[in-house]
Amino acid sequence: EVLNDSAFAFNLGSKSRWLDLILSRVPELGVTLDTGHSNVNGEDPVRFLRRYGRRVSHVHLNNNHGRADEHNVLGDGILNVRKFLKTAREVNGICVNLELNPQKYSPKHALSEARSLLRG
Repeated sequence: EVLNDSAFAFNLGSKSRWLDLILSRVPELGVTLDTGHSNVNGEDPVRFLRRYGRRVSHVHLNNNHGRADEHNVLGDGILNVRKFLKTAREVNGICVNLELNPQKYSPKHALSEARSLLRG
């Protein structure tokens, strides 16, 4: 069995099968969902959020194309942002941070793009 099937150097908790093992042994533990990491690892962030529900205490929200952790603005990538945020609202008490690449986006651009995406 391959121990590190994650796209990242760390595998512990990067894939659902490992996270299931950890959470089954430490029931009071909460987790951070990084939507970019989830995409790169082939895990659907919406399904992850539904699966772990209230165990998700924090979200790093960003987008990418599933190949690298690009920290793109919300509309630039494969994450269905509207569906993700709708699901997040159904799971109360989650803190969401917008995590972007400061070399690619100014705060003004990121907020403008997020507003236009969320308004539809």
